[in-house]
Amino acid sequence: MVKFNFILLFFICPLIYFAQKVNNVEASKLGQNIVVTYDLETEQPCTINLFISTNGGKTWQGPLKQVQGQVGPFIESGKNKITFFVLNEFNELRGDKILFSVEALYDKKKLAGPLCAINSMVFPGWGTTKVSYGKKGWGRSLSFFSTLLIAIVSNNYSNSQYQAYLNEKNDLSLMNIHYKNANLSHKVALISGGISASIYLHDVIWVFSKGVKNKKRRIYQ
Repeated sequence: MVKFNFILLFFICPLIYFAQKVNNVEASKLGQNIVVTYDLETEQPCTINLFISTNGGKTWQGPLKQVQGQVGPFIESGKNKITFFVLNEFNELRGDKILFSVEALYDKKKLAGPLCAINSMVFPGWGTTKVSYGKKGWGRSLSFFSTLLIAIVSNNYSNSQYQAYLNEKNDLSLMNIHYKNANLSHKVALISGGISASIYLHDVIWVFSKGVKNKKRRIYQ
């Protein structure tokens, strides 16, 4: 049986490089996992790595792989959290000399200049994923294409109902039904199309603006 008995005594070592600062690092046991929280101050997104020592800092292991949260590339300033899934990486972890280090390094692979707006012109939301380091964008894509689909379907239905209205010569009540359906569907198409267009324009403008801010931070595509 895998054991998970150890004294939860952490000496936390934040590592600081140039303009990046890692402060207020704390660790706590949550079930079979360890949660490490930290404050990051940086001029541009960093790569965050978590290291562990079981012998008081004589040797280090890492970067740890079985982690999730604000860890890995493109982590921005703020109060951040890392969850370490201990038993996915160690058979057991015990002792009173356990240390963790949070390392912050500037990313070498840069994303997100203002030209990413072109990506959003081609595929709404695409540019957003680039300038936000993958944190945003797909919801915007879904909203755009959903409203666009509603607009197209409503417009086609409106045209078909209006044609049925024109073709109906005998039944006045049926003509009124076709006309009302065509009119209502036309309004739905206009509203949906307007929302879709607004999402498209907002996405392009937002991406360009965000890209300019990133460029000022020296983050280039």
